Amino acid sequence: YSKCLEVCRDNGHKNIDVLSEYEKKASIEAKIAERNERKNKTQRLKQKRTEEKILSVVNSRGIKLKSSLFESIHPAAHGKHVTLDESGGLVWPVLFIYPEYGQSDFIEKFAENDTFLQHLNVMFEEFAEWDAKHKYRPNDIIACIKPIERSKEKKNVKTKVEISLGDCLACSGCITSAETVLIEQQSHEEVYKIIDFNKNNPAKKRPIVMSMSLQSIASIAAKNQLEMESAAQKISTFFHNIGVDYVFDTSLAEHFSLIESQKEFMERFDKSQFPVLSSVCPGFVCYAEKTHGELIVPLLSRVKSGQQIMGILVKRFLKEKQMDTNNAFHVTLMPCYDKKLEATRSDSEFCELSDHHVKEVDVVLTPIEIDVMLSKENVILSELSDSPLDSITGDSSGGHLSSHLGSGSGGYVENVFRFMAAKYFDSYYESGQQLDYKVLRNKDFIELALEDESGNKLLSFAVINGFRNIQTLVQRIKRKTCHYQYAEVMACPSGCLNGGAQLRPDSVDDPILERVEKLFKSIPITSLPVDCHHKLTIDLYDKYFPNEDNARLYAVFKAVPKTKNLINVNW
Repeated sequence: YSKCLEVCRDNGHKNIDVLSEYEKKASIEAKIAERNERKNKTQRLKQKRTEEKILSVVNSRGIKLKSSLFESIHPAAHGKHVTLDESGGLVWPVLFIYPEYGQSDFIEKFAENDTFLQHLNVMFEEFAEWDAKHKYRPNDIIACIKPIERSKEKKNVKTKVEISLGDCLACSGCITSAETVLIEQQSHEEVYKIIDFNKNNPAKKRPIVMSMSLQSIASIAAKNQLEMESAAQKISTFFHNIGVDYVFDTSLAEHFSLIESQKEFMERFDKSQFPVLSSVCPGFVCYAEKTHGELIVPLLSRVKSGQQIMGILVKRFLKEKQMDTNNAFHVTLMPCYDKKLEATRSDSEFCELSDHHVKEVDVVLTPIEIDVMLSKENVILSELSDSPLDSITGDSSGGHLSSHLGSGSGGYVENVFRFMAAKYFDSYYESGQQLDYKVLRNKDFIELALEDESGNKLLSFAVINGFRNIQTLVQRIKRKTCHYQYAEVMACPSGCLNGGAQLRPDSVDDPILERVEKLFKSIPITSLPVDCHHKLTIDLYDKYFPNEDNARLYAVFKAVPKTKNLINVNW
């Protein structure tokens, strides 16, 4: 336009009227172009400020990015990116992928405080046409290891607390795709495959063993209005009926785990290596390894959980029976899905007298899956007869349930505390004597201490349940203000009795957790002494772990390099 105006204003031209008209048009166009440029510049500045504001909000949420937040190379999300709503909340475009069917769903506006269940209820209100096996139902979605807090208090609760998109994006504890594949192999369908194999190949029959946690039995008992012993024996009947050879409970394995925890803590206590954090919760271990590896992993107790120790005991039980331990199929019943992930760890294998490695646990089932199996077999649990559990010790009187003092998550704090108080400080507590727990932040953050006459703390232990309380613990460790010597840490609020795979109530007003806790407390306390120096304990070790062969009772934990959230990944 400037060149045009220059020519038009040259007085040497004769056709003044024509040039004047061109000059007028060029002048108008020039002003329009200048105005548009100003508008574009203003718009770019506004967009830049908006993007900076969005980026600031994203960073404040703790969300890490792989590439640009405002570009996507997936066709379904072309031109779509995260925005802010009127209240300053993040609104994301979200893509759901169903790779086995080659299908996907795209939600253009998924507010960060929306729960997945809100959208899933709409998306899968009816089965999708492509979902031939009817796998995709809202209540069947297993999203993540991050625990969902469910209050047992009676309140006018109308909806369940769910994981929101914001929770999901801010959490770096997600399992990898490889781990997901391993977990998918841990299902009741795998159990049926082995049962069917045995029926069709009697000459090659694989021994099938079921080991049940007390927490899972309590959940099933509460849902079916049964007492603990009866529920355990009816579950035993069910599994024997469908083809399982032996059904045990895991109390002996839990006993070994507690004894080893005593030994390990003594060693660390003598070296003042604190705090020691229990590692029997795979959800917490996954969080520790992937989120705070270098900080938390060295503090983890290396003692294996009862589930994995049970795998060792089962193999040795079968060996005594002169059965093929390498070909045995060991199933456990556990209160949370993360136990499936624990069973797939590389250090969860059994090797004896050969280089042949077999899994300590082949498949982990949950109370929810047992409910599915009962429905599949058209069985009402309460109508089954009672069959005594098998005894892992070979006691012909039959296996009866027994538990340990302390919490519903194994009682690690209580039993290690009682042992240390007696051994190091001559403070003895009778088995029926209640310890003085103090509730600190909430019922899921409690402290147990032993003080001298001057009020100085000789022992300082804590029971810490739930993700938020775990974060508080981690912050204290970071700031070097954590004074605990030992902590029993569980990812789920209320611990293992409230595990993520325990049976849910039919209504929000049903206090099923209260019944589960009451049933668990009704279990008789074991007569076995929880004392690594007791003669009965030494005899147990001579039988199951002779020649100091207890190295296999310890796990290996390591920090996992952090991976960024793949918000803009090309699927």
